[in-house]
Amino acid sequence: MIRQLPQDVIDRIAAGEVIERPASVIKELVENALDAGATRIEIQTEQGGKRLIRISDNGTGIPSEELRLAFLPHATSKLTRLDDLLQIASFGFRGEALASIGAVSRARIVSRTAEAAEAYELRCEGGRVGEPRPSGAPAGTTVEVANLFFNIPARARFLKGDAAETSRCLDHVVRIALYSEGVAFSASSSGRTLFKVSEQASTRERIAAAYGERLGAGLIEAESNDDTLRLTAWLGPPELARATASHQQMVLNGRLIRDAAIRAAVLQAYREFLAPSLQPVFFLSLTLDPAEVDVNVHPAKTEVRFRDSQRIFRAVRRTVLQGLRGADLAPRPGAEPVLGGPSGRPSWARRPAWAGTVNESASGASGTGPAPQADRPVQAELPAGARPPVPAVPEKTGRGYLGVFDTYLLYQSGEELVLVDQHALHERVLYERMRRELRAGTVVRQGLLVPEVVEVGRDQVLRLEEQGDALARLGLELTPMGDTSVAVHAVPALLTHRRVEELVWSALSAGEGDEALPLEERLHTLACHAAVRAGDRLEAAQIESLLAEAAGLPEAKACPHGRPTSIRLARSDLERWFKRSGF
Repeated sequence: MIRQLPQDVIDRIAAGEVIERPASVIKELVENALDAGATRIEIQTEQGGKRLIRISDNGTGIPSEELRLAFLPHATSKLTRLDDLLQIASFGFRGEALASIGAVSRARIVSRTAEAAEAYELRCEGGRVGEPRPSGAPAGTTVEVANLFFNIPARARFLKGDAAETSRCLDHVVRIALYSEGVAFSASSSGRTLFKVSEQASTRERIAAAYGERLGAGLIEAESNDDTLRLTAWLGPPELARATASHQQMVLNGRLIRDAAIRAAVLQAYREFLAPSLQPVFFLSLTLDPAEVDVNVHPAKTEVRFRDSQRIFRAVRRTVLQGLRGADLAPRPGAEPVLGGPSGRPSWARRPAWAGTVNESASGASGTGPAPQADRPVQAELPAGARPPVPAVPEKTGRGYLGVFDTYLLYQSGEELVLVDQHALHERVLYERMRRELRAGTVVRQGLLVPEVVEVGRDQVLRLEEQGDALARLGLELTPMGDTSVAVHAVPALLTHRRVEELVWSALSAGEGDEALPLEERLHTLACHAAVRAGDRLEAAQIESLLAEAAGLPEAKACPHGRPTSIRLARSDLERWFKRSGF
């Protein structure tokens, strides 16, 4: 039997499409404030926004006679007729956000226009809207959202811990604030200020406030402009590249978007400057005639369709490429760049992580000394500045090894030809060694003579507060150092061949937004980012050492992510392919 759903069920289904977590509430309410012409927006949260979200602005406010419409579905001031959908210039237009928020929380609006003698307040609890009543407040609007998902316990249980949700909320604030020049933003959590920029701050200054001075100062600015499309790009040079795509953002007419084609255009432009294993840092702002784009694709309004997507792709690629080619990308002394230039080769000499470590015992201890007692696991630590023990590389076996494309290793094994993916195999070797140490409680740490300060951004400093103990168990000791930096006191001895910055970025981005990620899964990320990469040329002794250690691992057939580490071609197959069979 077909039945029409009750209105409260309809409202909660609609809310589920728009409001996924506290950060979704912040996104919608901040965009409403910007649509109202606000030049000052304050965001306050408690318990990651689960207990309370309060957003205040100095925008135009809502007239008292229209206030009750705010919580009704499909009530909006931004559309009046069907044709308006074809050229949307505002952030909101569906009239769903406040109705969705009110359906799954205890919400309250206090608003006053500049002309009104007093403000009015309106409450909504679980979709039940009250009546407006007079209240005292300055011109503008304040929206309070308390007890999010109080009436949908199943949705509430899917939320993460307070620190993880706070990090997500801050990320949304920062992403919107970066491109809202002329608007002051202030974000705080339980009374602690997390982010603050003034009305006068430029986009570059906003990026620096969010992600650190070094990143902000190092960005390359590129622009293009024609009759209907303007593009401004802030591009990170290769030395600022990351192991993850966390520092890649796109906005269209001020609206945060996700678009695979635009991202592909940027990556294609970076191809000649950056190794494929690294992710560039970039911030793109596109301004396009609203008639040339459809933003009415999904309730979250992050997906768009372009009338001429190929034109956008070409413009983005051309602008980014011209910006990179016109910039001085030479590494600066002391900057320890990730890459040395367009060749894609690493610019520092690295001691291979596997060099001479084949003689380890099953417990994971180095062959140069006795293994720890099984009933007395210890957290070993090297003296500050010391290198981990380096056992000898095994004797040469006389077998021939061939490096192919600086990515694969080719050798003969009996009647088979073996082709090895050097990154996948090294990742498995590192992962198994770190896992053995973790399980035995014998993780060896390399203490730093002087703590190294790494800029990571405000959201990752927040993430450290909940992940610090877990990272310390892995041998990575970090403490917050200001709003956008962390101090590194020790690193895992197995990974000292990698830059400290790389280790910190990969460790803090592992399981981003998920404080419950098991330690052994965090090792996946560390091993992947620390392993030798495609494009790294290996010496014969390094190849033999890697293969010898892998030979004792039953799991070595695949990397920790499930990719095969090698393929084998039988001699009979080769002879058949070359038509030698039967001759």
